Amino acid sequence: MRRVDKQPRQAPIGADVHLLRLGRGPTASNVYLVGSGESWILIDTGWAHKAKQIRSAAEAHFGPGTRPAAIIVTHVHPDHSGSVLDLAHMWNTPVYAHPAEFPAAGGGVLPEYANPLKWTSGRPRW
Repeated sequence: MRRVDKQPRQAPIGADVHLLRLGRGPTASNVYLVGSGESWILIDTGWAHKAKQIRSAAEAHFGPGTRPAAIIVTHVHPDHSGSVLDLAHMWNTPVYAHPAEFPAAGGGVLPEYANPLKWTSGRPRW
């Protein structure tokens, strides 16, 4: 039977920067908790349906009831922004992204380029 990680793995990667690794293999994603105490931000949100895992990890790291000052989305591929709406609503937190990402965030992207796994999972699917 294949092992499924229920809890994300955390690792410090710099002063006040923690990597949160969600999942395993080609569907894994990385999010980052940056800051200390009550002043921190979340960079990227992983795939959809990861909000509870991210919130639990953030509370374990920063304390119960804490929320980020902001969520920063590096780009809107689903492995980087899939849980952004859930977390923004859960924490009532602003979300920031580069303006060049706005068309893709609103659905204005060519479908053949919207799935990053198509390009990284070994054999092409086209």
